[in-house]
Amino acid sequence: MTTPVTVVPLAFKDAAPGFRTVDLFHGELPLEPFLVFTEFHMSRAIFGPHPHAGMTVVTYMLPDSAGGFLNRDSFGDRSRIGPGAVHATQAGAGIMHDEFPEPAGIDCHGMQIWINHADADRFVPPKAMHADGAAIPEREVGAHHVRVVLGAYGAAVSPIALVTPVGLLDVTLRGATPFALPDAATRFVYVLRGRVSVDGVSATAPALLIADASAGSLALTSESDDSQVLIASGTPHGEPIAHGGPFVGTTPAQISEMRRRFGSGAMGQLAAAG
Repeated sequence: MTTPVTVVPLAFKDAAPGFRTVDLFHGELPLEPFLVFTEFHMSRAIFGPHPHAGMTVVTYMLPDSAGGFLNRDSFGDRSRIGPGAVHATQAGAGIMHDEFPEPAGIDCHGMQIWINHADADRFVPPKAMHADGAAIPEREVGAHHVRVVLGAYGAAVSPIALVTPVGLLDVTLRGATPFALPDAATRFVYVLRGRVSVDGVSATAPALLIADASAGSLALTSESDDSQVLIASGTPHGEPIAHGGPFVGTTPAQISEMRRRFGSGAMGQLAAAG
């Protein structure tokens, strides 16, 4: 008998000086509509101004982060992503952006998540959406603490409304009381801290637990005194996915159009930070 839960042990890698990551990709794991799901520690500017198109980039700075990012984009947004804050760049038809620790030298601990667009939404107008940490709904569920980063949990709704609806809950588990996973075609648990189990399958941070959609109701349980997880949920688009570096499309022709738009300046201009 097969288990309805798959565990994927993970490890940080040193991606660059001042930049450590755990990277998950939809091409390797059944994560769609999530395309990239990355935990990072970053203390210096890494990427510089760069374009995106065809999807949404979400940065969630974890509440325990010592520092925060400055986000800039070619359509005029300038937002500080402090501890507990969430910022979404709806790239759509194309945008230039940049994110970096400000001030430099202080560790920023967070998540960067790419979320796929349906073909009908591939070229929606670009825009920025931002919510400070104090604006994220928080709920006590028994002994557990829940932050509704994206989507909804009961009557609590995230202030960030994405063109592709997804759920992202930041849950601190205290005690052995089970916490119910959402019913969704795509649902997985990213273990940030501690040790947890789903349907008897255990994992220690950093790790991923992927729950089969056909399994019905499943409960998450902490096996350590104080565990923290991110619970992600969504519905796959069921469409082809074409990649072109920072561009995501349904067809190679869309990637070519995104490159043309970038080359023509249609995604705007963004100078390197001074």
